Amino acid sequence: VADVDSVAFAMLVGEQLGTYAENGVAVDSYDMEINPVTKAPTFFIQNSGVAASVVEVGSNGWVNLGTKGFTGVASSGTLSLAFDSKGVPYSFFVNLNKKSQVMKFVNGDWTNTGLEFGTVNAVTGTLEGIAIHTDGNPIVGIMSNVAVGAVPKRTLLVSYFDGTEWLAEQTVAGVSATDYLVTMFNAAGSLYCGFIQQGTGGSYKLYKYNGEFTWEKVCDFLPTGASQPNILANEWAVSNDGKEIYLLAGSDAITNAVYLPTVFRYSVETQKWTQVGEPLSSAGGANKQTMQTASRFDLALDNAGNPLVFYKDYDNNFYPTIVTLNPETRQWNTPIVLEKYSLGTKRIMLKSIEPGVQYATYIKEEGGINKVNLVKLNY
Repeated sequence: VADVDSVAFAMLVGEQLGTYAENGVAVDSYDMEINPVTKAPTFFIQNSGVAASVVEVGSNGWVNLGTKGFTGVASSGTLSLAFDSKGVPYSFFVNLNKKSQVMKFVNGDWTNTGLEFGTVNAVTGTLEGIAIHTDGNPIVGIMSNVAVGAVPKRTLLVSYFDGTEWLAEQTVAGVSATDYLVTMFNAAGSLYCGFIQQGTGGSYKLYKYNGEFTWEKVCDFLPTGASQPNILANEWAVSNDGKEIYLLAGSDAITNAVYLPTVFRYSVETQKWTQVGEPLSSAGGANKQTMQTASRFDLALDNAGNPLVFYKDYDNNFYPTIVTLNPETRQWNTPIVLEKYSLGTKRIMLKSIEPGVQYATYIKEEGGINKVNLVKLNY
């Protein structure tokens, strides 16, 4: 089986599924998720100067879910989309009142999930803010960048919906301030929250929600030679059985204070960390900088549970590039360029669904405007 996997990965081809920009207006920001029921890639898109929309990609092409521009968004950095187990989408954003808001798509329309909540004046470092608990209720995590009452700056705040109303912006026991890049996601039947605790002594942290407003720390990690996280991005992936955790983060293990994107594996059973393959040097940023401003990559697991990484290749014209893992050698295969297009600074994403289907997406300029571009990985 390993031999077949190796051959298949060597033949990986990116199938272009087209680009999208609503009403000819440039895309500013987006989030992508895969519907667990229909398997359709779905986007929550903020177009410059207009209200946000949700669009799914299926046999009929790019189709709006509900009304185009169904909501105004004040902070495009907070766009976040999630599905419950029945395939119902939820959208989270900061609205024009500078409040957090969640909407649910039911009966062909977007409706409010509770009232707007929180006292958000600025939210930063939130990649994917919403996920769905096993009880079917959404949970939102953000990193607030301003003092909110007694809440200090850069603090992980979590809001819980009980089916009727929100318990808004609660701190998490044991989690200190100086947090960054909050990511909420569902995996292995549980809800997880990953983030960076910045500063000296900080680390990359992953928590699992246990219900009743309590969280369990699954793991935290600081790569060899680092005094603190020195990379303004981190990506997490959890195996289907929940026994393996993968982290894509920065390490200077083989360099001199130059942090390169590196994949690490954590065994929940042994509580041990191991490095997966060599650091991705060509994803390390212009002139191999320390990644303070070059954090544009993503991580997913393939159908065999092996990690694959999507990144912009700084050594090759900033091209969108996929690298897969050889299941025998446990080293990275030859990187595959999806297309000869120079990526900008916008977010790139990689999402995986069963069995063995991944989608990569990035912003691509066409006709003078930025559009969302979707690529299906076939191998």
